[in-house]
Amino acid sequence: MNIVGWRELFHFVDLGLVNVPAKIDTGAYSNVLHCDEIEEIDGKLHFRIGEKDFVYEKFKTINVKSSFGHEQERYAILTSVILGNIPYKLYVSLNNRDNMQYPMLIGRRFLQKFNFIVDVNKECLNINDFFKKV
Repeated sequence: MNIVGWRELFHFVDLGLVNVPAKIDTGAYSNVLHCDEIEEIDGKLHFRIGEKDFVYEKFKTINVKSSFGHEQERYAILTSVILGNIPYKLYVSLNNRDNMQYPMLIGRRFLQKFNFIVDVNKECLNINDFFKKV
């Protein structure tokens, strides 16, 4: 078993993002990452994170149900992340999270797939020494 705190820092290899704070949410099933200007144009997914624009040719749409029971269709991408010193592949849905405290949410799907348990009394247990300097 691997242990994560209630909050961790993720590094998105494919997107070039370092130290993205994520709340670990065992009540959520899937993962979500904050993005702006998300749209499909000519079969390609375009989105913005901060000042960076991205275009993905491979993506899918998923239905996400909020804790309030509202369903929403979202785009999702398969991407590579590093947590601690270990790389993982995960699907992350894209959504505007301006009103949320954390730009990323990690749900049960990731935790179960990679055998994580959550220590709710700890945070940032999996910090990679290399990225501490960035």
